[in-house]
Amino acid sequence: MKNPENYDRGTSLIEILLVAGYLAIVIASSAYGARTHGWPGLAIGFVLGIAVPVAFVSLLVWLEKWLWVGVPYLPVCRNGTCRLNDYDIVPHHGDLTYVCPCGLRFRKKGRQFLEVADDGPERPYLIWRPFRGWFPEE
Repeated sequence: MKNPENYDRGTSLIEILLVAGYLAIVIASSAYGARTHGWPGLAIGFVLGIAVPVAFVSLLVWLEKWLWVGVPYLPVCRNGTCRLNDYDIVPHHGDLTYVCPCGLRFRKKGRQFLEVADDGPERPYLIWRPFRGWFPEE
């Protein structure tokens, strides 16, 4: 793997193809609007060609959050005092450990929020249920 400090990241092929596809959608919707409704149709097609793909991607991101990630991303700690912005993030053996001001440590794996003991083992705490929120894990 290249050293990130010396790695000059350019534009990838997938990014070029996505931008080209987006521009093609804008041009096609503008051309369709102009052909069917003249100049007003051109303007409406241009605006819709920009807005509809952005709205669609935003909907997909929203659904992904509500189905798999969790909203809020991190729940309250076991004591009920620490919120999302209170956690300190500490990398530990390739995983991120969330440490709250109470001294409790947690780790998030998928939809599970696990409590991490001082000597290392993880204990289930909460699980994210789609569209319902954080619930105690049984």
